[in-house]
Amino acid sequence: MKFTGSKLTVNLWPQSPLIHFQYDQRGATLRASEMKPKLDKFLIGRFKEKEIHYEDWLIEKKDKSKETDDKKTEALSYKVRITSRGTYKVELKDNYSIFYGNMGEGNYKMGIISFPVITIFCFKKGLREQIEKYLTSFFMVTNFGTMQGKGFGGFMPQNEQWDEKTLIEEFKSAGAKTVYKMKFDKKAVVVTGRNPPQIETSIKMFNQIKTFYSVMKSGLNMSFKNPDNPKGWYARSFLFRYMHDELNIDNEKAWMKELDIAPNVEKNHVREVYPENPNPRYVRALFGKGDKIEFFADENLKKDEKKLIKIVPADSQSDSLDRIPSIVRFKIIDNFVYIIGMEVPKEVYDQEFVFKGDIDKALKTPSKADFSDYGGVFPIEDFMAKYVEYYNGGLHKDLRITANNIMVVNCE
Repeated sequence: MKFTGSKLTVNLWPQSPLIHFQYDQRGATLRASEMKPKLDKFLIGRFKEKEIHYEDWLIEKKDKSKETDDKKTEALSYKVRITSRGTYKVELKDNYSIFYGNMGEGNYKMGIISFPVITIFCFKKGLREQIEKYLTSFFMVTNFGTMQGKGFGGFMPQNEQWDEKTLIEEFKSAGAKTVYKMKFDKKAVVVTGRNPPQIETSIKMFNQIKTFYSVMKSGLNMSFKNPDNPKGWYARSFLFRYMHDELNIDNEKAWMKELDIAPNVEKNHVREVYPENPNPRYVRALFGKGDKIEFFADENLKKDEKKLIKIVPADSQSDSLDRIPSIVRFKIIDNFVYIIGMEVPKEVYDQEFVFKGDIDKALKTPSKADFSDYGGVFPIEDFMAKYVEYYNGGLHKDLRITANNIMVVNCE
């Protein structure tokens, strides 16, 4: 891709549905107000890595007095305009609970498949050269919209050539410590003639992502019954198992139930049980923190009768801990789902959170000392290797999904 004078035009091809807050508006597409700050941050990161002086490419602030050291942002001197060659609303069945888009017609949740046209205007020659060099790399590692960490909102420049080796190198440059993938028969978004885009494979991909991630982080209730487990079956969180078996660290879920912060509902599922939890930590925060956890209120397991446990930082000034992104992220490109394992952010270790339920209690996340055998950091490489082995083996058999499930393989 090349600028023509000061103008660069790039057609993007959707890799997955985009969850858009204005999905029902004509021409809804990728927003320039989201793309440009992300591209600025990406480019400046590369400039610092390559020791490229970029000060002359920054937009000069008109009122520097309004900037503070902790709120200072750097913006590069170019403009972005985005239109769409076509936008299609897509709907997914209401039981497809990973899709958290705006509610659309009836009981369906809505997103869009869009074909954006990006126009970049830049009058600085050196900056234009860097944009040409890195724009494809940017889209390789960046998603947009809601639920982007779970694979939604991916795009790639149309007709640009790339290979998987380059892709993995870009993931590593963006902080990946380990990379796995699932391969599907077709691309997530299929276009034939003038027909609307087909997303059957996309639905399969997100269902696989949901199963893979749910069992890894939180555990998953399974509704099937058999003679051995007549009440159903529960796949225990592999994160909880790993922390308990490998590091002798217990989890917040059992701790909440033992202290009656959360309801203890075990009757309707068969599961492994660790009866004692002498060393509890808020381990789920290592893989991302929201503002609440839901539990079934009683043994009837009614979805509209759940108990909400709010989770807030004990230090009310700690805004950075209100929402913690997951260190396992998903990127869909063509017919692959890439699974990217990142490092736990240093600010997440040894932090205290208050769990607000029937009673309020505080619990800390694991500290770096808990991982002293692994250099003081959570061993994401070891964790992912052991989980993928379990997922491809015993979990497939337990969940009876071997025939429908896609194996996960290491990209390295």
